[in-house]
Amino acid sequence: MNYAVGLYRFIRMILMIPFLVVIAACVFPRKGEQEYRRLVQLWSRRLLASMGIGLRLKGPELRYEEPGKTGLLLLCNHTSFLDIFAVDAFLCSRFVAKAEIGRWPFLGSIARGVRTIFIDRKNKRGILGILEQMELALKKGENVIFFPEGTTSPGDRLLPLHSNLFEAAVASGADIQPLVLRYTERGEQTTRMAYVGQMSIFRCLWHVVTTRDAAIEVEVLPRFSVDGMNRHQLCRKASRVMSEGLGVADPADGTSLPRETAAGCKAGA
Repeated sequence: MNYAVGLYRFIRMILMIPFLVVIAACVFPRKGEQEYRRLVQLWSRRLLASMGIGLRLKGPELRYEEPGKTGLLLLCNHTSFLDIFAVDAFLCSRFVAKAEIGRWPFLGSIARGVRTIFIDRKNKRGILGILEQMELALKKGENVIFFPEGTTSPGDRLLPLHSNLFEAAVASGADIQPLVLRYTERGEQTTRMAYVGQMSIFRCLWHVVTTRDAAIEVEVLPRFSVDGMNRHQLCRKASRVMSEGLGVADPADGTSLPRETAAGCKAGA
């Protein structure tokens, strides 16, 4: 990668963020639902493009439910804060995110502008309030997405899933739409763009803007219904479906389905 190109992308993205903060705070709230969804998808794509990140959708097109119907509960593996924009570029959804993100400079304001539901993991009782917000949003026809791993991974594995938030599907009757995300460099899966450990957000962004032919692939996996299952059963099914989609070991039982995408993963720099 030409580091001059990376520096240009980094500066362009930094300059775009304050503009996005204004859009999220002043424009989004004034728009009707259809226009709001269109703008969220548009600006998600623009932000990723400013960092030199391409997008690919694998599988069936993601579609909104018909008016009056319950929304979708989406879930996917978690590699970076960029996951949010990658999914929103295809289907505008309300994200469930850790409360710390709401306090981040600039990005926190954007997260609030796109109706993020914040969860305080230190407050055990707070989970009930989060579930109520998720259930209400789903019944209003909004899509809600969360990361059942609860934290980021390098993207070359699936971490054990937590079952608590699956209760929102049980309570609302929402269908579950699993997704898996792959970050690629020159067409091969890479861990270079992952936001893990004690890495600073600026170091992660530098890795992103200096990655050659960077792209995020969003794979749409088979949707399934609650169908009388409890949250633990839903969690186990999601773990199986997502691990098969990634071609990695299922952390729920240790089985694996090797696929080219997992075998060809390049380590991050």
